[in-house]
Amino acid sequence: MRMDSRPTYQELEQEIQDLERLIAESDFVEKELITSRELSQKIFEHAAFSIVLTDARTGKVAMCNRMAYEELGYTEKEYLNLSHADYIQETPEKILQDTKAILEKGNLTYPSKLRSKTGEVLDFFQRAVTVTINRKTYIHGIRINITEEKKAEKALRESESKYRDILDNMIEGYYEVDLAGRFVFCHNASMALLGYTPEELIGRRFSEDMTPETAEKVFQFYNDVYRKGSTEKRIVYETKRKDGSLVSLETSVSLIRDGQGQIKGFRGITRDVTERIKMVNALQESEEFYRMLFEHAGFAIMLTDARTGYRIAYNKKAYEQLGYTEEEYKNIPSQVFAASDQQFSDLIKNLMEQGVYTNDLKLRNKNGEVRDFHRSAVKLKIAGKTYFHAIRIDVTDQKKTERSLRESESRFRTIFEIAPDPVFLWTADGKKILDANPAACRYSGYSKEELLNMTMADLADPEDDLIEKQWFKELMQAKNCFCETIHKTKGGDKVFVEINSRILDHMGGEIILSFVRDATERKKAEEELAVYRMNLEKLVQERTEKLEAAQRELIKQEKMSVLGQLTATVSHELRKPLGIIHSSQNHLREIIEERDEKTDKHLNRIEEQVRICDSIVSDLLEYTRTSRLKAARGNLSSWMNPLLDRVFEAEAISLKRNLPMDLPETIHDWIKMQQAVINVLDNAIQAVKAKAELCIREKRDFVPRIEVAMETGQELIVMKISDNGVGMDQDTLRQAFEPLFTTRARGTGLGLANVRKILKEHGGEIILSSEPGQGTMATLTIPIIR
Repeated sequence: MRMDSRPTYQELEQEIQDLERLIAESDFVEKELITSRELSQKIFEHAAFSIVLTDARTGKVAMCNRMAYEELGYTEKEYLNLSHADYIQETPEKILQDTKAILEKGNLTYPSKLRSKTGEVLDFFQRAVTVTINRKTYIHGIRINITEEKKAEKALRESESKYRDILDNMIEGYYEVDLAGRFVFCHNASMALLGYTPEELIGRRFSEDMTPETAEKVFQFYNDVYRKGSTEKRIVYETKRKDGSLVSLETSVSLIRDGQGQIKGFRGITRDVTERIKMVNALQESEEFYRMLFEHAGFAIMLTDARTGYRIAYNKKAYEQLGYTEEEYKNIPSQVFAASDQQFSDLIKNLMEQGVYTNDLKLRNKNGEVRDFHRSAVKLKIAGKTYFHAIRIDVTDQKKTERSLRESESRFRTIFEIAPDPVFLWTADGKKILDANPAACRYSGYSKEELLNMTMADLADPEDDLIEKQWFKELMQAKNCFCETIHKTKGGDKVFVEINSRILDHMGGEIILSFVRDATERKKAEEELAVYRMNLEKLVQERTEKLEAAQRELIKQEKMSVLGQLTATVSHELRKPLGIIHSSQNHLREIIEERDEKTDKHLNRIEEQVRICDSIVSDLLEYTRTSRLKAARGNLSSWMNPLLDRVFEAEAISLKRNLPMDLPETIHDWIKMQQAVINVLDNAIQAVKAKAELCIREKRDFVPRIEVAMETGQELIVMKISDNGVGMDQDTLRQAFEPLFTTRARGTGLGLANVRKILKEHGGEIILSSEPGQGTMATLTIPIIR
């Protein structure tokens, strides 16, 4: 090994290659660094936003790109000499606060306002971070000028506010619905139109307040807008408000699309056109009305061009009056119809000079007949042109009528003069006689001159004020009147008269025409006839009442005959099986020695039902059969007390009795009388039981009570049976004795009918008195033996 050894050639060559490789790599890195720096420099210089490096301690700008100073209107040199306070539009405290926040947090994003060289305040959005370069702290900031965006945002807000104000204040309603027809937005006017709150309207289908027909019409309309992609279409329809009233709406509809152009719903502006539609309908009706008046007027109407004489318009009567068809009439000049040329020229002359002209004229119709007409014409201007508007009435028949009236007046004047009955003409107030015929003078004893200075009251009897009060009032209301009154003649005689009056139209006013007839003899005959009629009516009424009573009795007897036959048959057929049932029940009691409670209950029920059925048959037989009384002398009290004990033995009802033992004797069938008393007591027991049940349901206190008392009256024994039960209303009380009438679920309706029948057989009677809710009293009477 050599101590002072030198590298070999190969080693030197290898070192040279390694050195060249390192140099080459160093050159590449340097070039890359230069390229990267140039790229960063270009990005820094030409960035579309400002980049500023500020000394964190002094606030001076250490470095910035071109955008930083140009957007504020400075040169680079000017901008690099500025501090924060020179261009930041904030208070020093706010600048210090933001700087402190950046240094503490290391970064901050915030909006800011900067002042340009010209003094204009610009809006910026800034992002700042802290960086350390050569152990010195800087704030590296990037800011973006958002002044235009702010202006646009402000304009947008103002625009939004403006359109919102327009939306909120416009009387039309604005709304939006989705594709299912549900409201998704509406403003106040929409809600006011329909009467709903926003909560009620949002999500509600617009078709819910429409009739099915209207809903289908509106659906087809929206469907048409959807299919055709129409930008705007209008529809008028009727819907209901929340309060149920109807409103007519006119709606303009357009589509709502999303950002991709897809249809997502409809928007609409709607207005209340209810009044407009009413007005349009009214105008249409008015136009129709006036058109109908024009077309169907009973007289001819023409509108003629004043310059050409051509008829602009005319109705059907214009040509029909003259016997022409419309096709013939429109081609014939007006002067052809005039009976003389002078008539036509006079019309034109007067209309042009005076503007209005009314006259009678003669026109010739299609058949050559000359007829009389009355014409009224005016000159008028329409859209600057002069026209003649004329109305023409055919008065040919009227002229003939006038001639006939003149002849008739003469004829009726003659009849007036020779009429056998008095005829008067009065003023409308009755204070003066205008005319009287000779018969009026004869019956009154006054001359015509005297009558013409008299009033109605002068002819009337002072004791009879009918003229002043009733007759004249009725005449004024009904326009005609017939009355009977008394007139006093000039000689003092009183004449009973009939007056037949009516109000007539006369020369633009009203007069009273009265026909007077002396009815004195007729009045006497009527008075005699009235007396005879009164007596006759009384006789007829009495006979009618007797016949009606006989008829009712006959009908009753016929019914009872039928009922008797039916009862005889039914009672025979029923009593045999009832007897068998009763015997079988007794047999069962005998053979069943050890009976439980349930068996006894059923056997007792059988026995009770047999007894009820037998009682019903007995009631029917009693009422329908005419049986002889097995009467004997006796005291009613002798059997009454035991009967009451038996009836009330099982009833929890308070019974009060007042039965004197020293009552006079009567002749009676004690079995039938017992049956009558039992029937009355049974009704009383049922009445207090019904009330007791009612009081239990209503939780009221009630003590059932029945009272039986007997006393001596005039030749009668009076028995009173009273209760505090449910009582009867007047309708029930009136029908109480009617056969087969009952208010109970199980009853024959013959109980009280049999009582009345039995008492009548004894020469007595029964009287009922009752008040609903208070109770009933039955009063039974039977004659005393003297």
